[in-house]
Amino acid sequence: NPRLVKALRAPSRTEGVNFCNDRPLKMRIDGAVLLTGATGFVGGGILFSLLARASELGVTKIVLMIRQRSGKTLDERVAKLRENPMFDGLRETFDKLVV
Repeated sequence: NPRLVKALRAPSRTEGVNFCNDRPLKMRIDGAVLLTGATGFVGGGILFSLLARASELGVTKIVLMIRQRSGKTLDERVAKLRENPMFDGLRETFDKLVV
């Protein structure tokens, strides 16, 4: 039904780093963050948001808890995460903060 498809269409919005930076902050972290699930969809989005606003939030380090999985080493999984196109504009920050 075309009317249903039109009704369910998502509204357009700004993407990427600008989308994160346009939202006002109500708190600061001022330190390190321990993040689980960063290789998944939701965790990756949280990691993106933390990296995009790291200086504003006062994030000094992001520690990822990643389990070994499907014959891949932890270093391979972190490298694959780092190469995700989502982090194209944030690789320098990724390399500086993520451990």
